[in-house]
Amino acid sequence: MKKIYSILFLNVLLLLQGVLINAEGIEDPRRNLIDLTNLVVKDYQTEGLGNTRSLEMVNPVVVSENQTWYTFVIGKEFFPDDYFQTPDPTEDYLYIDWGVGIDNYKLIRSADGNYFYSFFGPESNSLRIDHVMIFDECLESMPASIMLYAGKIEDFTKIYSVKSNLTPQVGYYLMDYDQLKSPADILGELSAIDENSDVSNHIIITQDDFTPNSSILGEYLIRYEVSDRVFNTSIYDIYVKLVDVTAPVIEGTNNHTIELGVDNLNAEDIKALLSVSDNYDVQLSNNDLVLIEDTFSDFQSQVGTYKVVYELSDSSLNKATYQVNIEVVDTTKPVIDGPLEVFRYTTDPFITLEEIKTYFSANDIVDGDVSSALIFEGEYPNIPGRYPLTISVHDSSNNTQSTTIYVNVVDGIPPEFTTSELIISFDALSSMDDEAIKAWLSDKLMVNAEAIEILLNESKYTEASKSSYVYYTFEKDNRLNYGRITVQAKEQSSLPAIIGISVIVLNAGFTVFYYKKHKF
Repeated sequence: MKKIYSILFLNVLLLLQGVLINAEGIEDPRRNLIDLTNLVVKDYQTEGLGNTRSLEMVNPVVVSENQTWYTFVIGKEFFPDDYFQTPDPTEDYLYIDWGVGIDNYKLIRSADGNYFYSFFGPESNSLRIDHVMIFDECLESMPASIMLYAGKIEDFTKIYSVKSNLTPQVGYYLMDYDQLKSPADILGELSAIDENSDVSNHIIITQDDFTPNSSILGEYLIRYEVSDRVFNTSIYDIYVKLVDVTAPVIEGTNNHTIELGVDNLNAEDIKALLSVSDNYDVQLSNNDLVLIEDTFSDFQSQVGTYKVVYELSDSSLNKATYQVNIEVVDTTKPVIDGPLEVFRYTTDPFITLEEIKTYFSANDIVDGDVSSALIFEGEYPNIPGRYPLTISVHDSSNNTQSTTIYVNVVDGIPPEFTTSELIISFDALSSMDDEAIKAWLSDKLMVNAEAIEILLNESKYTEASKSSYVYYTFEKDNRLNYGRITVQAKEQSSLPAIIGISVIVLNAGFTVFYYKKHKF
């Protein structure tokens, strides 16, 4: 009733009787020395051992005497669950014929409990498994989980068939740093066919150098393996090239308007206002910006629109450029300088417009002195009164400034004189401010300095070689009195610096007015 099983597994593609040895004599521990077609099942039923069988090799296999250790591994499915419960059983289950004798070896349970193994050193250059005990109830579903390899149990990874393709197929996978994929994601893109059967769901990852380095650009190996039911295995090595193809980001204000002659801005200032970022090179800063175009720096003193362009590169040589536009404008009006009130007596020679013009100047932050462009509009007769004049000027950018001044024509024929005229030299007056002039007048007029108001100091607007006046008012006895000081020209300095013969109280045709009702 006992039946001999001559062949355990069919559909093999290649028969290997020996093992490959490298130049140093070290064999590949993945190479299985057991060809399933070289195994037979024989009766091994003896009294007291139960229904047992033995697996035996038909032909011996070549081994290397230079190899220190060989290990035999067999799956737990060959044995009942109640066998090998101890890590070091006393029974001898493995017999090896070395050609010079038969040795028996113990089978030891692996740490994970899925395999049993035995290890030994070669006693000759060939071996044949004389028998390894198995059990009847395990034969029907017996897989090919048997392996003999060069190495220790520590070298064991999985069962390989003798027909396994252990020379990896090599592929390359370009991966964007911003679109990371896991080894499992890549596995989902793989497929495997075994004799027209899809075995893609049997693909496993046996080596992953990528995952722990997925934050660092570089090339990493992911090894995929797939096996059929008889442990024929193929290996696919994928080298993942992790690259950064994303350019850095430059942000900031890309349009600036500056006022010519007022605002200061240069290319370095603009760079300091920009911020940069990168998906990988987090250490990048605006100091890494490189100026590649600049039409602004050499022309920033001219009205116009200019640009500066910066470039930024990351460690992967991804480049970004950023253009900043600068508009230089001139919106600042010229400044008109001169008195707001001009005074003349009716008894004085009529003051002409050209004479009034000499009191005024105009300056522009861009064009400089634009006094020659001053325009005066308005009329004034030699009749007592207060007459407006409009003064305007524009610069080269058509910025226009205008102001209104008043020409005061004063009646210089008072009904009576109570004081004489005051005279002061130009040199003396030039060293006096308004407060000093008030103090000087207070002494001459014998009135409180606080009651005196300086209306116009013509000497500020006339040349030193020309005589001029200082117009003033003072309040006394609830009257507003009007007068002036004659400022002698500088070339007439042979006269006494200050001549105070008399003070003229000029009523100007309106000598008695209440201060709050009328004032020039």
